[in-house]
Amino acid sequence: MKKFVISTLLLFLPISCHAFKNLGLFKGYIYEVYVPGDLIPVEQLNEALEMYYLAYCNPPLHQGIPLNELKIDGSKFSSYEGFISDMFMQDFQSYQDRHLERFYFQIRDRHSIIGICVVLKLAAGVYYIDHLGINAVFRRQGLAKYLIGKVEETCSDFVEIALDTRVFNKPAQFFYEACGFKKLTMHPNASKQSTYYRYTMTRQSGSL
Repeated sequence: MKKFVISTLLLFLPISCHAFKNLGLFKGYIYEVYVPGDLIPVEQLNEALEMYYLAYCNPPLHQGIPLNELKIDGSKFSSYEGFISDMFMQDFQSYQDRHLERFYFQIRDRHSIIGICVVLKLAAGVYYIDHLGINAVFRRQGLAKYLIGKVEETCSDFVEIALDTRVFNKPAQFFYEACGFKKLTMHPNASKQSTYYRYTMTRQSGSL
């Protein structure tokens, strides 16, 4: 996957960038954020995309589930891995759009990116977590939960933060519930009801 991802991103994305904001250290790891208007370096997007894809597939929770049950067009994709690889690549390309209200968080050790979280601002006080993932080697250290706290801190005007997770992704569901997210009974998009769960974290405006 590495050569395909890198060559495709470099074909479309410029190389110049604005500085990120350093969010400090946690357990020796560096937390950073690119806010709307910042341009993320191509090489960082490539590295983060590969890390995120591998993290998403480890463990392979989708194994044994037919593509039609996942609502994936079998005429376009022969595997779930092919489908999410294409989806992730398109998403990461879009993160270089300066007009997109996007907050791009990343965690680094001394050598590489080990975690990312991408948050989209949908409206005043309303945010959506597009992607969140930690390298499997670095899990169970509280990094993702600390990252959620940085999201709340950075997007300090939030009234609602929402996200979707696949119905088979039980570990993610336990994690989000532990972070204070609540699962909606009905997904806002009826076509996703059987394949995704929608979680939200809300805060009353009076508590800001």
